[in-house]
Amino acid sequence: MKKLSFVLVLLSFSWACGDSGSSKKSGVTPTPTGCDPACESGFSCVNDVCVEQTTGGCADNEEFNERLGVCLVPSCDNGVKDSAEDDADCGGPCAACAVLPTCDDGVQNGAELGVDCGGTCAACEVPETCGDGTVDADEACDHGGTVQLACAYGEESCQVCSAQCQLVAGTVVGFCGDGQTQQNGGEDCDHNGSPQTTCAYGQESCQVCNASCKLVAGQSGGRCGDNVKQAQEACDTGTPQTACAYGQMSCQVCNASCQLVAGTTTFCGDGVRQANEQCDGANLNNATCASLNLGTGTLSCSSTCTYNTNNCNVAPTANVVELSTGYAHTCARMQNGTVWCWGRNDDGRLGNNSYVDSAVPVQVQGITTAVQISASGYHTCARLSSGDVSCWGSNINGQFGDGSNFDSPVPVLMLITGAANMDAGTSFSCATLSGGSLYCSGKNNNGQLGDGTLAGSSTPVASTAFPATQISLGVEHGCTRLSNATVQCWGRNTNGELGNYNAFGSQATAVQVLNSNGTSLGSIDFVGAGANFTCARQGTSILCWGDNLYGQLGIGSANSGSSTPQLVGSSYTFLSVGERHACAVTSAGGVMCWGSGANGRLGNGLFTDQLSPGSVSLTNVVEVQAGGLHTCARKADGTVWCWGSNSDGQLGDGTTIQRTTPVQVLF
Repeated sequence: MKKLSFVLVLLSFSWACGDSGSSKKSGVTPTPTGCDPACESGFSCVNDVCVEQTTGGCADNEEFNERLGVCLVPSCDNGVKDSAEDDADCGGPCAACAVLPTCDDGVQNGAELGVDCGGTCAACEVPETCGDGTVDADEACDHGGTVQLACAYGEESCQVCSAQCQLVAGTVVGFCGDGQTQQNGGEDCDHNGSPQTTCAYGQESCQVCNASCKLVAGQSGGRCGDNVKQAQEACDTGTPQTACAYGQMSCQVCNASCQLVAGTTTFCGDGVRQANEQCDGANLNNATCASLNLGTGTLSCSSTCTYNTNNCNVAPTANVVELSTGYAHTCARMQNGTVWCWGRNDDGRLGNNSYVDSAVPVQVQGITTAVQISASGYHTCARLSSGDVSCWGSNINGQFGDGSNFDSPVPVLMLITGAANMDAGTSFSCATLSGGSLYCSGKNNNGQLGDGTLAGSSTPVASTAFPATQISLGVEHGCTRLSNATVQCWGRNTNGELGNYNAFGSQATAVQVLNSNGTSLGSIDFVGAGANFTCARQGTSILCWGDNLYGQLGIGSANSGSSTPQLVGSSYTFLSVGERHACAVTSAGGVMCWGSGANGRLGNGLFTDQLSPGSVSLTNVVEVQAGGLHTCARKADGTVWCWGSNSDGQLGDGTTIQRTTPVQVLF
């Protein structure tokens, strides 16, 4: 039979308390302390009341208890040993009341001379006064009729009052930390001496057993990818890495298992064209002299992974190599380094030393070595082969960067040398140096110079975007592609055009463009800034963010826009962003446009907005440029075609007639 870990046992003295199930009760005298003082002669204490003794005559559901001399209803929890029980009542279920007789169980068994005293059977006689609740001279304690065997929960040792009214060591019944869950002690669990606070590695949440043996939420045990190096990890960068930095011949990277492994190397000369390379060895990215509008001949790749065009023969009809559209004027860079412009000219933005509009191209004075052009809202700039930058047109906000605020109908040099890239915004201009430093000048009311202030400057000031490789300036914000193919933007952010993950409000310092999950937008080949929105080309895919009032995000709907990049579509090789519309060249040489359709700027014969890319009836296109209210495209044969608003002759077809489909520019 199983012995209980601890019990409260009722002594078999004539004054011990028993069951309330007696059928004959008289002289009932409840007292505040049970049967203390003891019942008078002829009465026994049952369930804290004095019950008159009898000699038998019990009811059918009762049995006569000879020790107490009363009739009781048998039960396993009445505190009295009944005939159905193998031993003294244990105060619990019958199955738990069967206890092997011992000399130290606190119960008088048949082999014992008296009430069990916790010692040898022959020494179990107890003082006559033991159990009366009063400690007499020969007693160390007095249990008052109930012998204790067990310590209280939580005690690792204690002394209890034995059946002989002596202090003896009690049985330890359990405590927090003993490895056993004591539910009657209020434990949810037991930590076995080692309270827990932290979940296992890899678990974000769990329940642990604390120092009070309660289940509580544990701290995260850490995981691979949390950007914190755990003991089990060799590294943790938050984002698994696979490739070395461009140019490294070897490196170790942190993989998806947070272990250091050899990374993949990419460098100029490895035969694989990277995003920041025009070509690599024999890999010309399918480019030819003809596709670059350089006529016939053999195109090759230089040691710096840029195109070597020395063996290309330019055809007479293919002398336009770059287009740029402003708000109401257009410019073209020719293969011989000259620049030609047409359209509005009231501020000298055509650069021909006049203020007269022209509906056909006119040559910009003094420019013969241009390698890049940019036509903005009211002024135009060109980067020269020497690394200088020249601007002409409106300079009211100091956007020339020459230290003045005077307009000029002829080119004026910006106070910067060694420029590797440049762009002109509506009222500001920026240029990058070969090391990636970015310098800007002009209007700065919304932080569009990116120098951390709102103060305009007529001389170039250092921007916080770094290291910049390609820049695009819109109406009042700018963006740059960095050397790691991510994007930073700055300036006005009313509609989320900076793409900084649900952040709004102007930013005078450059902020990272983030995906909807908060990670940096990467692998970008080109970025373009419009009025209140921005787009980028990622391989052959195009993504846009910002205002979408006219459907300029190209996602099939017009709404309040998005502050995170949204996918427009794929299979595009060229992208251009205008004021309220955008256009792209497809891999098949077609043109697709979307956004505002006012003035016919989408080239589809309509004036309605296009919520997703729609085609323009042109083929063999290598470049498209979206401006303020019009658009122009350059075909592989060197011809230029324009459509949209023509109020100032910006279509270059010799008229001022608005067009909803392409017309050819008259060079």
